[in-house]
Amino acid sequence: MQEILKQLLSNPIFIGGLPLMLLGGMSFILKDIPLRIFGFIWQHTITEIDITNQDKGYRWVDHWLNTHPFAKRWIKSVSFTTEFNSRGEPILVLTPAPGFHFLFHNKKLFWIYKYRDKSNSVQNRYDSKTPPYLETIKICTLGGDRSFVNDLLLKAYTESIGIEESGVNVYNYNGYWKLCDIKPFKDPRSLVLDQGVLDSIFNDTDRFLASRDWYESMSIPWRRGYLLHGSPGSGKSSLVLALASHVKMPVYVVNLADPDMSDSRLIEALSDMETNKPCVLLLEEIDCIFNKRDKADDNSKDSVTFAGLLNALDGLTAPEGRVLMMTTNHFDRLDPALIRPGRADVHLFIDKASSYQIEQMVRRFFVSVTDSQVASILEKIPSNTISMAFLQEQCLRHRESVEDFISNINIQEVLEESYEPVSSPKRRRSSRIRKL
Repeated sequence: MQEILKQLLSNPIFIGGLPLMLLGGMSFILKDIPLRIFGFIWQHTITEIDITNQDKGYRWVDHWLNTHPFAKRWIKSVSFTTEFNSRGEPILVLTPAPGFHFLFHNKKLFWIYKYRDKSNSVQNRYDSKTPPYLETIKICTLGGDRSFVNDLLLKAYTESIGIEESGVNVYNYNGYWKLCDIKPFKDPRSLVLDQGVLDSIFNDTDRFLASRDWYESMSIPWRRGYLLHGSPGSGKSSLVLALASHVKMPVYVVNLADPDMSDSRLIEALSDMETNKPCVLLLEEIDCIFNKRDKADDNSKDSVTFAGLLNALDGLTAPEGRVLMMTTNHFDRLDPALIRPGRADVHLFIDKASSYQIEQMVRRFFVSVTDSQVASILEKIPSNTISMAFLQEQCLRHRESVEDFISNINIQEVLEESYEPVSSPKRRRSSRIRKL
């Protein structure tokens, strides 16, 4: 061993390379030390929070940054998007673009890093709960006290939730729930139904929402279902909006006719709804699923099946605290299994305009109308011959004068222009709510 060591020490190549080898080894060992020291200092002196657009709070923070006075004045790199208000008017929205930004809030410096990840956005759009791309906002501030960040988030929530609570939030599902519109609260007086119908459904919903503890004590799923059926244009969708306005609940809309909607995606959509407070689940034109079932072919194998729909509505994964609203123009096409109690607890047949509805609509548009003029209108328009949508359109067309409205109403023209009647089940001839 001594002989080998002596030979190595006498070798000039070994003697010259030994320091380099030792220096390289030490550099490899010590290269992570600065990063580790920096990470240690950062961890104990910087408070940071990440918010992705998978979370509802992302919208609150993004909106708050858009309206913050310092951000509006000093942040020059912005992203441009266009939104529309309830009147259809465009709203130009400027939010901080991806990158680094600085912000002073309550005399404290925050730096914000916003970045996007579009790596597999397109192909996974309908295979996950994520939006088309993943966007993250990272908020950092100096100090280990998280109360500053909590105050900032609370401020963002308070300002944004005031806007969202100014109307009915309508969410649409395209692989994830997106707030597509905030509808102004609908005045129930603007919805003209037969006497007692609106009060009955409001009272039934109020009773349901106030009975959560009773449902839990009885081990009954806390869910309520309503089926609205009748002629097109009779006010079914307007009734949904009026109910959501009355109980101040968001509306989640699922389009069963969407070719990208399948059984698994439907269950995922319903499971991903808000569970911390009641909401309205709207399935419009529910009879479309039976049309697809009757016309089943190879191209429709990924669509929602009838069994999948039933499982999503009241299976083990079905959410509680939701008010299900189903609408259809073709009651006779519905399977009894779908509209049984427990799924559709209340059936409401909304017929064409009755004499009471015609009179109330006319008096709403023409405040100075006389009783004799109302009688003349009712004589020209028999009960249950036209839809409320058609009657409203006629009132709008001649809203300047009730005399013009009366003189231009032609029942033959009305019958030709109005929708074809939709047969209603014999067991529900009345438009009143049953089973309340």
